[in-house]
This record gives sequence, C-alpha cells and structure tokens, in this order.
Amino acid sequence: GVISDLVALTLRGSLSDYRIWVDRFIPAFLIGFVGQILLGALTFLVPVILGGGPAAVREHIKRLSLMWQARILIFNVGAVFTIFEGRVAQIGYGLVAVSLGLFIVLVLFSVRAGHGAAPGSRTVVPSS
Repeated sequence: GVISDLVALTLRGSLSDYRIWVDRFIPAFLIGFVGQILLGALTFLVPVILGGGPAAVREHIKRLSLMWQARILIFNVGAVFTIFEGRVAQIGYGLVAVSLGLFIVLVLFSVRAGHGAAPGSRTVVPSS
C-alpha cells in the first residue's frame, strides 16, 4: 500500500521515474485481477446459462475446471511477465492468451457436450 509507494518513490528519486515504474504494473494488475475474477465467475455462470438441471450444471463445472491449476499458473506467470519489457513481456502476453484460449476451448467443449445430451433429457414446454 502506502508504505510500498513511499519506498518506491524514495528509490526512484523523481516523480516522473516513479510514474514510469508504476505504469509498468498497470497491465499486470488488470490482467491478474480482472482476468481472474472474470474467469472465476464465468466458470460458474456459463454452466448455469447452459442449464439442464443441477446434475448437468455440475457436469459443465467439472468440464470447465479441467486442469484449472495449470491454467491459473500459466495465467499468473504471464501476468507477472507483463511487468517486464521487451521479449519477456511478449511471452507474458502470450501465456495469458494461451490460458484464456484454453478456457474458451473448454467452454466450447462444454457447450457441445451439453447439446449432445440424450434425447428426452431436456424438458420441452409446449406453447399454448
């Protein structure tokens, strides 16, 4: 918080140097904070939207949670790498993109698996 800002400002020497230093952390913060909240929320919202009852929702969540530890690790390492400059930052953005891409693939897999349900397992309400 405030103490770390004061230490960083003291070490940087000038306000402009401090501002450049802080600006390097903004992408990492946005990627790490917003991205993880979004992925976490979608992991539970997408199955609810797909529906099919409690058992189907649990199955969708199970599919979306496949290899979650590895995907989060890739995502976090990528977010940290975005702090650096040059090639390391590019690798960081690439790792974040790979993690998000894997999540999108799992969503598509879950949607496709949901549409492949046995006939009659979905309730159809006739219109009057």
